Order: sequence, then C-alpha cells, then structure tokens
Amino acid sequence: MLETSHELFHQEHGFLFKGARLCIPKGGIRELLINEVYGGTLVRPFGIEKTCGMLKEHYYWPKMAKTLNMW
Repeated sequence: MLETSHELFHQEHGFLFKGARLCIPKGGIRELLINEVYGGTLVRPFGIEKTCGMLKEHYYWPKMAKTLNMW
C-alpha cells in the first residue's frame, strides 16, 4: 500500500484504488467514461453537478475536478 496524506492507494484484483475509488488511467478509458456520462443517460435524470459528484465518489484521477469542469 502507498500512503498519502489523505488516503491510501491499494491494489485489488489488478486494479488500483485510492481509498474506495477506482483510479482511472489517462487515455481512452477515461475519455470513454466521461463521454458515456455526459453523452449517455446519466446526466439527464441527475443533472451535471450531481453526476460529477457521483463520478468523484467512485473514481479518481489527478486533476479530476478540472477535467470534469472542462466538459
């Protein structure tokens, strides 16, 4: 486990987590996730702010808030 000042990074079944949030690598998977959320049906029932909140609750990548604000 890698310890930071806020949360622990750990690996489970080959996936990296920060606390309970799945770390999403830079690249196609991150873009796919963002496009699916914004282009899919999640934003419609919940709104952008709640959808971003749900993403931040379950996923992690560096500068995530900045990335989501650009969309």
